[in-house]
Amino acid sequence: MQKPAGPLTQQDLLTLTHLSAGSRQITNVEGLEAARNLRNLDLDSNSITNFSIAEALTNLTNLDLRSNQLITLTLPSGMTNLATLLLDANPLNTLVMPAPLAETSLAGTVATLRNQGVSVFTYRLAVQLTRLQSPIGAFRFSITGPPGVYAVFASTNLPDWTVLGAVPNPVGTITFTDTEAHLAPRKLYRALLLAPPITPPDIVFISPNTFTLGSPSTEVGHQPDESPQTIVKLTHGFWMARFLVTQRNYLDVMGSNPSGFPGDLDRPVEKVPWPDATNYYAKLTERDLLAGRIPPGSHYRLPTEAEWECAARAGTSTRFYYGDDPNVTSLTNHAWYSANSGFTPRPVGQKLPNAWGLYDMAGNVWEWCQDWYGPYPGGTATDPQGPGPNAIGWKVIRGGAWESFDLDCRSARRSFQAASPFISDFIIGFRVVLELP
Repeated sequence: MQKPAGPLTQQDLLTLTHLSAGSRQITNVEGLEAARNLRNLDLDSNSITNFSIAEALTNLTNLDLRSNQLITLTLPSGMTNLATLLLDANPLNTLVMPAPLAETSLAGTVATLRNQGVSVFTYRLAVQLTRLQSPIGAFRFSITGPPGVYAVFASTNLPDWTVLGAVPNPVGTITFTDTEAHLAPRKLYRALLLAPPITPPDIVFISPNTFTLGSPSTEVGHQPDESPQTIVKLTHGFWMARFLVTQRNYLDVMGSNPSGFPGDLDRPVEKVPWPDATNYYAKLTERDLLAGRIPPGSHYRLPTEAEWECAARAGTSTRFYYGDDPNVTSLTNHAWYSANSGFTPRPVGQKLPNAWGLYDMAGNVWEWCQDWYGPYPGGTATDPQGPGPNAIGWKVIRGGAWESFDLDCRSARRSFQAASPFISDFIIGFRVVLELP
């Protein structure tokens, strides 16, 4: 249905599937909450500066916002069917969107926008109800998602929602209590991210979660130091760089390029001793704080070993982050290693990312972790930081490299061989984690 110019009634909105309102001098869009069957929305060539998309538009598949005045745009969590998003000729600098969209149907759009200098932030939002504790008559649940401010809504009938409050979520998970839950026989809840934190582009939020560190003895390529498997609970979310630190990044921050394979600044930097990696992220922190690219109190650091494996696995428990691949027929699509690298590191981001949008988590260069090398504790562990300094003085490296065999590219593979923190090696690089206050 294409509706001509003029006011839309509630019945119009309920039956509307296509709305074309291009070149109408529109400055804002409101009142589309009832248009739940809307699939195509064309607002090309208007003067829209602030576009808040109704949460109810879950069936929207095509959205045309070309030639407007949008500076920022946030897509709501329920908009999972969007297949086309047109944003050309806008002064856009920030796009916030659900991670599944950025990783599937709109992956090409995201890549194009990032190449144009637009900051694209992705979020994962899950509201999980937890067991009632106290006070009696209240209802308590947790909100898990990227740090920011969340609006919490409640409803007894689905169409009508009441705001219960706005709560800050600084570390990725918070608990919210509705003290008036007992006043209704049933109640539904939802949470909406209102204000994501300031973060630089090409960084991915890893939500607080629980995963199994290490590998079973039956896994092909299993090494003794990958046991005992340990159930790890990460209680704080963190932001991890989508790409390895490149020679270009390092040169820009440190003013030098120590790499043994120069000539292409998009290759990962290597030959960086562990202390120099820490100096890099300290200087990067100072620079980005002064420039306002990260919130006050934030800092960059290396990932802990547990954080690294959690991020690499991206919710999987298989040998590789994309599956078990018993005949290793697909690894060349995901990693640069001895079979396809030409025995040289390659520019970052050329292979397929894992499910969380992280590139080169297998192969290319080994990655420094924050931890000293040591045995896994077994059982369960919460936010493990690894052992204290050891007599041998090895730091953990993870992920495999351009000269590695396929077994070194497994998610559980850990290495410490010659990984003294003071060593500089052609096969070792790193990526950064951003920790918010």
